[in-house]
Amino acid sequence: MKKFVCIIITIGLIIFGCVQTQEQPTQNGTNASNEPSKPADECLEKQGFNRDYCYFVRNSLDECNKIENSSLKDECMYRFVNINSQNGYILCLNLTDSRDACLNKTAKEDSVCNMIFNSEIRKSCIDFFHPDPCMNLTDVEYKKCAYEKNKTLLCDDFACLTAIAKEFGNESICNKMNAEKTFIRACKYIVGNSSACEENASDYVMSYCFELVAEFTKNYGYCNLANITLYQDSCYKNLSYQLKNDYLCSLLSYEVYRDDCYMQVAPLLNVTICNKVVRDEERDVCRDNYAKKNSDPRACDVMENKFLRDSCFSEVIVKEGVTYPVEYCMEMTLVDWREQCYYWLAVKSNNSSICENIQYDILKSQCKEKLSAKTSGCGCNSA
Repeated sequence: MKKFVCIIITIGLIIFGCVQTQEQPTQNGTNASNEPSKPADECLEKQGFNRDYCYFVRNSLDECNKIENSSLKDECMYRFVNINSQNGYILCLNLTDSRDACLNKTAKEDSVCNMIFNSEIRKSCIDFFHPDPCMNLTDVEYKKCAYEKNKTLLCDDFACLTAIAKEFGNESICNKMNAEKTFIRACKYIVGNSSACEENASDYVMSYCFELVAEFTKNYGYCNLANITLYQDSCYKNLSYQLKNDYLCSLLSYEVYRDDCYMQVAPLLNVTICNKVVRDEERDVCRDNYAKKNSDPRACDVMENKFLRDSCFSEVIVKEGVTYPVEYCMEMTLVDWREQCYYWLAVKSNNSSICENIQYDILKSQCKEKLSAKTSGCGCNSA
């Protein structure tokens, strides 16, 4: 009997223990352990741009700070910038790509402008509070004004400071130049110090100095004073372009330099200068450059390489928006392209009378039909 009672008690304890450890149901009758757990932030389940955009649409400054993409983060945070507030610029300091633009827009005093990294934006910002006193002046008077007002942003380069130094006859102004010492030497020479380029100078320094003097004064006589051929050639080539003088190209030492020089100057002057180019292919490239720069198909007409010539004609004659006097077509010797010249000029200028110059009857008819189709129903006049 005692044994039976012990067994009953043991079974009861086991049952009682299980009941005590059993989880309590929730209010809705389900066990809490069976309910799926929710993430603290659903944006964390997303990746890359999708995660950033998730934070972006929440329209919260705190959420903006979680965005990794700098452009999107800037756009998000910029919504909270108060451009009308005295301290509206403070939030701009947290931006990355649009930081300077934001500071410029929110600045209420020039001290904020000084926080801008980009020099051009910073200057524009400062000028808003302190307008340029030399604004309405031009050339030398402007430079003098800029120097006298100590506006170094307006006058701190070689050309400007040298002009000021020459105007005042004061070579000490050259020392204010933030440039390599050869520029300072050239400045002093231009002001009147005749030994500035040569004094304690190597041949390289002296040659470069005279090249700078020649280009500033636009006097190619100074090129001859350069002892180093490299600088002398560079001097002649640069001045040939500045002065539009192809004669200076002939003074260069090597054929390849002379050819390059003629190719540089020809588009500014006359296509016949290309005839001086020795290398055959480069000579045609020279004519091609002239034709395109001056919208002159006659330059294509004299090209020797057929492939380059056809390409040149296509670029100048057919290209939309490019027009030229009808006389240019008349002077062309290649009949097929001359006919195309008339056709496309008539179409682009909407002038049917030019079609009459076309010798090929079929092309002439096409020219008139195309213009008739363009003008029909629009009340346009085809002169």
